[in-house]
Amino acid sequence: MERNISGVIRFVGNKINISVIEKLSTSIVGIFDASTNISESHTFIERSLQLIERKIGARLKVFTIIIEDNESIESRIEIAKKGIQLADYKVTRRDIDNVIELTKQEFLSEKRRVTLIQPVKFTVVGEVLKNYSVAPIDRIGNELEITFAVTTISSDVYKFIKTITEVHGISIKCILLSSQSITQNNLSEGINEKGAALVSVTTNNVSLSINKNKATVSTCSIYNLGYKQLVNGVAKVFNCDYESALNLINVYGNLTTNTNRIIQNNFTGQENQTYTEQDLNNIIKVFLNRITLVLKKFLEERNVAYIPVVLSEKLENIIGAQDYIRDKLKTEVSLYTPLTLIENTLNYKYAIGAQKLHKHMEDQKVIKENSIINTNPNDIKVIHSRKKKTLFQRMITKIGGEYDRN
Repeated sequence: MERNISGVIRFVGNKINISVIEKLSTSIVGIFDASTNISESHTFIERSLQLIERKIGARLKVFTIIIEDNESIESRIEIAKKGIQLADYKVTRRDIDNVIELTKQEFLSEKRRVTLIQPVKFTVVGEVLKNYSVAPIDRIGNELEITFAVTTISSDVYKFIKTITEVHGISIKCILLSSQSITQNNLSEGINEKGAALVSVTTNNVSLSINKNKATVSTCSIYNLGYKQLVNGVAKVFNCDYESALNLINVYGNLTTNTNRIIQNNFTGQENQTYTEQDLNNIIKVFLNRITLVLKKFLEERNVAYIPVVLSEKLENIIGAQDYIRDKLKTEVSLYTPLTLIENTLNYKYAIGAQKLHKHMEDQKVIKENSIINTNPNDIKVIHSRKKKTLFQRMITKIGGEYDRN
């Protein structure tokens, strides 16, 4: 039986990460996960490929590339409409593929490269005009028009990724922004329908997104609020180095206990300064409170009720973090593994935007030919408040974070 194995190479800041999973009938099993500095990428990739080969018994040659969507890669998503006449007066799979290819050709540029094209809406023109949120295969009409969200990045970034992978014989399945790589395959259908807020805590920032029916409808990143800030906070209070602080969190981070058990002693001359589990937990709670406050404001600004929240694996080492945030938000909270079934983000069968949302965009005159939307085409509120500093942005500045709305 053929094994279902997927590999991902992530570029986040100055780090490169390689991870591999195997999808079984009832679960997802991690096979490999390692990271290093980007400067060591050549030897790191080759060594990782060898280790993966030993584990799975074959050379893994196809990887999905995930890149952090920040200013340096000059990522953007543009809305484009493209239509064709239907030769057989009904929509076929080939017709949809032709429209996709024509759209790609329009975005060819020396300075930018297309990384992803996702349908937002399908329109079939016949005796009447009908809109569809799923591919209208076999629908009768004279013309097919598709509205797309087209993701592009800097050509220099694209060439760098191609160079660093091709030298190792790696083929690129697709290139995704980090906000596009997180799907909700580990969530129940009920949660998918009503949506979920994803909270991804990386080393340097916190990325927030609202997802519904596997579509990311709003995103933002809060810099200077990442896991590194928590570790630095512990290092400062406990008067120790970064690695010692990280180890303290990994070993003693436990919000289900709040004891005065001493976990570190610092000797200064004749004095002995002691630090307890409670001291550590208090610092962790301050960090989680900031994330919770940011998320609340993020949802409130978008008039979103308290939908289920899914946390990234960075908080997995802190026992009780999930329950603590659940109590603060009064909503369902769960953990996710970033390496999920990302193939669904490439499924052209389903449009990424709901018809109602798309109509809202048209009514507000947001959608027009090749209109640029910073990162996510579905975030109406972002589009209309780009020049104005919102209450959410002012709040982020006040608590010490830097706001980057993608």
